[in-house]
Amino acid sequence: MATPVESNCFIKLPVDLLDAWPWQRSLNPHYREGSPSAISEFLPELHPRLRTAYKACNCDLMGTLCYPTGTKENQDICIDLMNVFLIVDTYTDVADPAEAEEYAKSIMNVLRFPYGKRPSTEWLGDKVARIFIIKTLETSKPSEAWKARFISHFQVYIDAVVEEARNRNSGYIGNLEEYISLRRRTSGMGPCICMCDVQLNLSEDALCDPVISEICQLATDIVVWLNDILSFNVEQSAGLIHNAIIVLMCDKEYSEAQAIEWATCIARDLISKFIVLANNIPQFDDPVDREARMYVDRIGYLIRGLWEWSFESHRYFGEHGSSVRHSGAVERLEKVGSQKFF
Repeated sequence: MATPVESNCFIKLPVDLLDAWPWQRSLNPHYREGSPSAISEFLPELHPRLRTAYKACNCDLMGTLCYPTGTKENQDICIDLMNVFLIVDTYTDVADPAEAEEYAKSIMNVLRFPYGKRPSTEWLGDKVARIFIIKTLETSKPSEAWKARFISHFQVYIDAVVEEARNRNSGYIGNLEEYISLRRRTSGMGPCICMCDVQLNLSEDALCDPVISEICQLATDIVVWLNDILSFNVEQSAGLIHNAIIVLMCDKEYSEAQAIEWATCIARDLISKFIVLANNIPQFDDPVDREARMYVDRIGYLIRGLWEWSFESHRYFGEHGSSVRHSGAVERLEKVGSQKFF
């Protein structure tokens, strides 16, 4: 009789990928002290499917795992950003290109002009994004350079989300190189990494240092591959195509197991490179040197947090995250295709 791991009913995942990661699981000490998240006041009006996604995602847990070293105020805004991502992803995953573009234009206008006149009707993404950006500006008081950098990163992210909607609408998958270029942007890691600096305000010289820049790029790629490996089961079930495993199966004609193995090798290599670079950060003058090391540590915790959240929330494995984390075996979900939520 086949064991669960060997059975075609199960998918084997490489749950040991971060076993040697120097940044260990940590919860922000203010986890239970934070203010209500930006989405909480809108819970009664949420569409049932979005409410289900919200509960499964557990953005509060995500924020506190990904940003464990921040202040209470920092934790609150990071959780709010996770809620923004959840709403954007949930709406645009089922939107046609025109709808996705309208969502994108609207939310960018809110981020650029949060104190501007509000229209009579707003979609939920606008409402939550406004709360997030105003709270960020008023509690963290970031520099103008940080604000410009964050807006730029979010624009890259939201433009990529629209491009993903176009690809999904046309059924276009593309080759691996095209996919990774897009996935780096849809990952949202640009804005997420930006939050590691919101209360540090590192100099542009430090942020543009070749080693620091490569660390940020590696962090993005690590998250892309880790997330696509762990989310593959639910995404193939929903009929979604924006996943590296699916692209590998189409572009390289790999079997599912071969694609996961190939992705695992890529992830291990990226992880090793990140650790080496993190141990060889160039020396800066104080206080920049101390802040640069804090920045890299926060990026390390961000990666660890996203990994742990994948198992501790119900987003990918339902109530079975703990057993999947232990065994690496996840029951294959039946393919049900994509459904329009709204």
